[in-house]
Amino acid sequence: MDNKVVTGSSIQINSTDNFGNTYQSRRLENGTTHLVLKNFPSKNFIIDKLSSIAIDIQFIDLEYLLDRELQAEWVQYLKAASIKKMPSNSVIY
Repeated sequence: MDNKVVTGSSIQINSTDNFGNTYQSRRLENGTTHLVLKNFPSKNFIIDKLSSIAIDIQFIDLEYLLDRELQAEWVQYLKAASIKKMPSNSVIY
């Protein structure tokens, strides 16, 4: 799963294909430019895709965090908290 689009902070979407996939352009240190697949699924999309294999789906939409280290710590905390409360057949996404 990828991050979410943040106006003014995210890299602009360059194109969208016939399937709804979105792409961003990235320039490498060697000067070459490449399109990178970047999809930002909505809450409804996630719930729809997981509903046939999971029950009691909980979607947590985290606020945008500039500090990657803090973001990683927060995700680890949420995973640890969820594992203690969720049934053994649950999926953490």
